[in-house]
Amino acid sequence: MKVSSKTIGLTLSIALAVVLVALAGYSSLAIGQEAKVTLSGDQEVPAVATSATGSSTITVGPDHSISGTVTTSGVAGTAAHIHNAAAGQNGPVVLPLTKSGDSGWMVAPGAKLTDAQYDAFKAGNLYLNVHSAAHPGGEIRGQLKTMMGMAPDVQRGTGTSMTNPATPEGKPITTFDQPSVERPVGTSMTNPATPDGTPLSTSTSFGAPYVNLGDESAHGVPLKH
Repeated sequence: MKVSSKTIGLTLSIALAVVLVALAGYSSLAIGQEAKVTLSGDQEVPAVATSATGSSTITVGPDHSISGTVTTSGVAGTAAHIHNAAAGQNGPVVLPLTKSGDSGWMVAPGAKLTDAQYDAFKAGNLYLNVHSAAHPGGEIRGQLKTMMGMAPDVQRGTGTSMTNPATPEGKPITTFDQPSVERPVGTSMTNPATPDGTPLSTSTSFGAPYVNLGDESAHGVPLKH
């Protein structure tokens, strides 16, 4: 079977694109994780009926340093904190925030999370809480959820692992995250294989059977050059 240069070029182009996406993900992890937070009364435990809202961006570095601000609307905040608890639960204060202007709060410069608090952040178990005189337990709240890379394994879609992606049955899969019968052949970042587990060559074309780059195919049939 003759493999065209066009097929090889297409396969290599896709492989390069996948590598670039992976590098972007690792770069994000290296410089820190960013959590976009929307605060509202219905996230309080128990829920609070209020028109107040808030928004925040919190960044946590690989050295556990933490920074960020909170901007509120419709609430005269008396205090604001980062707490440790999963959504639907209340937990202790991790960090108090500092008042910044009439409707803002900020993480104090130089603040850091402990190892346990950092693990809680990665698991999505930290939240922001803004308190008021009318609601001293908290009027608006928002869970810190990172933008990428921090979701627990059980929440990740099939095939989103950066290394050795596999189906629930343990079979190698492609980064296209599609069933074996639907996905193109030869797009896995690591351990590339056909749906039946046969190793792929770098020149395998989409939908084509395995092709050896030597003088014979996988079935021992001489190749035409």
